[in-house]
Amino acid sequence: MSVSEATATIRNLVGGIRAQIAEVDNQITTLEIERNRLRQLAPHTDDIIAVYKRGLDASTAAYRHQLRSHLAAKFGVATAFAEDRMVDPRAQIDVLTIPSKQLDTSAMTSWDAAARARNQPIEINTAALSYFLHDRIEQEIPALVDELHPEARHGTHRADRDAALRKVEQEIAALRTKRTELNAALGDTRRAVAGEL
Repeated sequence: MSVSEATATIRNLVGGIRAQIAEVDNQITTLEIERNRLRQLAPHTDDIIAVYKRGLDASTAAYRHQLRSHLAAKFGVATAFAEDRMVDPRAQIDVLTIPSKQLDTSAMTSWDAAARARNQPIEINTAALSYFLHDRIEQEIPALVDELHPEARHGTHRADRDAALRKVEQEIAALRTKRTELNAALGDTRRAVAGEL
């Protein structure tokens, strides 16, 4: 084999490897575009409903925790004086409201503190509402989501999107491995040629 034939063979070999690398790069780019498209798909109604139901369940659990803490603080064994645990027959606790902030009454007379407390804005404890109305809210969520966001009926289920994303990620990883191998082969070819010259 003449030098010119050997040079042409090496050029063809190097050119072939470069062409394979370019093809792999194109495939990776195509798959990355597909991955981005999958990530941007609108969610399906079922997935949206599941998000709201998880929020409802968390709010319900939060109220149980709030109430347990309140009961322990107000009527628990750890209170300072036994009479603090006594329940006044006239006492009332509104389970749906909480003050918007704690009122600092240390520098006020009892008359001022009582007047301020009456004028203090009251917030509805949404966790309490979630707890007491849980079943009703849970029942209404699907119809509301469907009515107010009907395009979600044609969205993609999370499980389907996740499966498609996993498949694309695996294909990208395999192509990156192939690209690394092709780059190594290209380097080996160049070193072999340099060693023969």
